[in-house]
Formats: sequence, C-alpha cells, structure tokens
Amino acid sequence: MTQAVDTPAWGRRNGFIDVGTSASGLSDREVSDRLVILDVVNRYGWSYDERDLDSLERTFTADAVFDGSVAGSVDVGPYEGREAIIEWLKGHMAAQQEQRRHTILNPIFVSQTESTATVNCYLVLTAVADGVARLVTTGFYRFDLVNDDGAWSVRHVFGGFDAAF
Repeated sequence: MTQAVDTPAWGRRNGFIDVGTSASGLSDREVSDRLVILDVVNRYGWSYDERDLDSLERTFTADAVFDGSVAGSVDVGPYEGREAIIEWLKGHMAAQQEQRRHTILNPIFVSQTESTATVNCYLVLTAVADGVARLVTTGFYRFDLVNDDGAWSVRHVFGGFDAAF
C-alpha cells in the first residue's frame, strides 16, 4: 500500500465517520441490544485473530460490504458479499504468519433503532513475531449492523486505517 499522509481528523473531514450525539433515556431493550451489538463487533476481531472462519462468517450478513481507506488517500475495497469479504480476509491470513491482535475499543453508538445500529470504534492492530510485539496500525471501524429475527450482524464495515497494514 501507498504511504498515507499524517493528517488529524482525516476520517471526519473526508465524510467517513460521524461521532453523533450521546443517547439518553435508553430502554431496557436498547441497552440489551447494545450489549449484543458490542459482542458482534468484538467477535469480528477475535474471530479474525483466532482464524475462526465459521465465527467470522456469522459476523456478516450475506450481502455485507467491507470497504475502507488508508488515511483518506488509498481506497480499500469494496468487497461485496460475505463470501468476498471472507476470501479477502483469508488472503491476509495466509500472508500473515505472525499473531495479529485487533484491539477494538472506545465504541460509540452513532445511531440505533430496533433493526439497525451504527457503531464507531477505535482500532489498535498489533502483531507478535519471534517474541517481539509491534504496532501494525491504528485507526477506526464504522460498523453498520442489522437485526434479523433477533440476531444482530454486520451489514457494512468501513475500516479507516491511519497507516498501511
């Protein structure tokens, strides 16, 4: 990948991310849904790092899309459909012999209804090889999820990477 330009707030400035506003007065169901949604979001990172393809596949809807950008200067994807996303991720797995850790943190809910939710999270991606841990990249994810018959899954994920990975 091409070297990205170091520019603060590139995600928001390029229209890739919105921080929304804080919710208040959530119902018990909304709070419960948020816990399940966060489990799905975190399961994406765990499933990738542990190379659990069955779990990774269950994270996405059949028509899911994964796209992104490296600092607003290099496009990633889009990869359209669960199968295309999994094949793309499997290609990365095959090339990565080190232990990757997708640390997904600081989630904020941008929007939430009974059937949809948008969650932004930070990403800290590390790798360990030959007993040495290193930072691979940082960035953010924007997850758009849908609730289909009580099961939340990712319909769209945008990966905003601060540097090439």
